[in-house]
Amino acid sequence: MNREHWLWGIGGVGWALLLLACRAPDRSQTHIQPAAVPAPPALTTAEPAAVKVDYAFLEQQLAAGDFNGANQETWKILRQLSPQPTPDNPFPCADLHRLDRLWIRYSDGRFGFSVQQQLWQQETANRNGQWIGDAVYRFCDRIGWGSCELAYNQANFSLAAPIGHLPTAILPLADEGYDPESGRLISFGSDIKPTHLLFLGRNPGTYEKLASVTEGFLAQLARCELEERVSIALNKSRCTIEQRSSLPSNQD
Repeated sequence: MNREHWLWGIGGVGWALLLLACRAPDRSQTHIQPAAVPAPPALTTAEPAAVKVDYAFLEQQLAAGDFNGANQETWKILRQLSPQPTPDNPFPCADLHRLDRLWIRYSDGRFGFSVQQQLWQQETANRNGQWIGDAVYRFCDRIGWGSCELAYNQANFSLAAPIGHLPTAILPLADEGYDPESGRLISFGSDIKPTHLLFLGRNPGTYEKLASVTEGFLAQLARCELEERVSIALNKSRCTIEQRSSLPSNQD
């Protein structure tokens, strides 16, 4: 299946997932505030990574405010997790959570995939038949990526950047980057240089492809979030039942 057809659904987790989804916070507000800074995460989702990733270096870069280095390290980690991501070979939920929460924590809630997810939902809601490319334009412009044809050295690696500006990994995931020095397109597995355009939207269908990749990646993130809530709720319920069963019964 082609990468542009990523649309990973939520199904398969039952009524508990649907109930939790109904209780999920409303993210349809017009203006987004920086996300709340979470405590260091205890990753409870299943689906362990096929490869073991060391996040210490990424956390060091983020803690030091080196968002340029952290952005490149995030890209390297994604490539390490899944060199050719597809619906049958997605990024592991635990690792997506880890990446997202580290970015949120060390950017005071300004950066991260879940922040981009909220903004994407706002810009794509109620399109009423409007071309998806217009929503992509608005999304890129809102987070400081211009018309989406962002050269890496034009990114703003500071907290003064617009909310959701970093990380920039979604753009090269669309596999339509461009190296002006060689005149060649950039594949998913290529190293990113400062002069590289992270996305080249000049050919027909490329904005639709970027929209599909963005939708698929962020939909998987949403699915992972809901699955984690279900896992936490089930663990709490199981603990409660075990605690009650351990209590002595009343004797007449």
